[in-house]
Amino acid sequence: PDYINEHTPLATAIFRTFLANGNRPLTPQELGERLHRAPGTILRLIGGLRVYDGIKPVVDKKQNARPR
Repeated sequence: PDYINEHTPLATAIFRTFLANGNRPLTPQELGERLHRAPGTILRLIGGLRVYDGIKPVVDKKQNARPR
């Protein structure tokens, strides 16, 4: 019951939520619902350049492909 609680730092709570979810992708909205936090706050934390607990944004390879 204390794996994730209101005292768990947000980056740690996100990491633990991914682990509890079988390490499958979740949107900031889904994370927000599970953690009772604003999706915008979550997106700012995990969408930036800094890597927390190994959490990195999923990058669509098609969007980053350079034209030949």
